[in-house]
Amino acid sequence: MYSKILIKFILLSLLLIVTSCESSHQQSFQQLESALVSWYYKYHPTSASELNISKYNHQIEKYNTESIEEYKADINRFMIELSQIDETKLKKEDLIRYLATDEFLFHKYNGLNFESHSYSVKTSIKNLYDSLFFIIHNSNLDMEQRAQFSLSRLNLFSTALNNIQKKLIYYSETDLKES
Repeated sequence: MYSKILIKFILLSLLLIVTSCESSHQQSFQQLESALVSWYYKYHPTSASELNISKYNHQIEKYNTESIEEYKADINRFMIELSQIDETKLKKEDLIRYLATDEFLFHKYNGLNFESHSYSVKTSIKNLYDSLFFIIHNSNLDMEQRAQFSLSRLNLFSTALNNIQKKLIYYSETDLKES
């Protein structure tokens, strides 16, 4: 009688341990995912504005060396944190998002050449243009907010253009002419 109770207790304890470990991986991934989304919009305020996320409407992308180095270091930290999560312990829905997050971070860390892509004249100017376009055409903002956020971003353009010019590497005659 006591052995059956002891066996049930041990099995229940093991089940509880396995379940709590599984939920800690779930929770860790969900917290990482949430932090990654917030981080992404912090560094890509134009994308946030495009999606009507107004928290970063007064900012534009930063093109200075310190911000780029911080960006790279943050991606590296996210990759390390993600690698510490055992994806085999995740539920199917979270596993799919885990794999997408892993691919996203891999692309961001390995696929981008910060010197050529991020500072091409066309890409940089288009990004600055879009930063205003998405504010001006955001129907969720009243006219006063549109003007305020547009002015905030315009005030940052001079610094952004100077930083872009400092970091720009000319890869073609077209880039040289456009700058």
